[in-house]
Amino acid sequence: MDLYPKIHTLDPYAAGKIRGMDNAKLRDKARLLLARKQVQVGLATYLRHYAGRHLLFTAIFWLLIVVAWSVGQQAASLVIAGFWAGRLLRDIQWYRRFASEWESIRELLDWNRVERLANDPAF
Repeated sequence: MDLYPKIHTLDPYAAGKIRGMDNAKLRDKARLLLARKQVQVGLATYLRHYAGRHLLFTAIFWLLIVVAWSVGQQAASLVIAGFWAGRLLRDIQWYRRFASEWESIRELLDWNRVERLANDPAF
C-alpha cells in the first residue's frame, strides 16, 4: 500500500508542470534559488526583506488601536495590540525556523539539477 501516492508531484526537478506551476515559473524559482544559494540567513536578512511589510502592518494596526482607544474601547485596543504582537512574533518565529533549516536545505538540494532547470532553454 502506497502511503504517499502523490509524492512524485512534489519533485522540484520533474519536467513539466508541478502542482499547477508552469515551466516559466519553475525556471524563475530555480534562478531565485541559485541566486540565494550562498546567502547567509539571519535576522539582518529578515529585516532587510520584510521591514517595509512590518512597517505597513504596524501603521495599520496602530491606527486601529488609536481609533478604538479614542472611542472608548480600551479593551478592543488591547485585543488589537495583542493581534499585532502575535503576528509579529509568528513571523519572526517562522523566519527563525526557516533560517535554522536553511543549511540542511542547501545540503539536500541537488544543485546540478537546479542549475539545469534555471538554464534549460526548453523552459
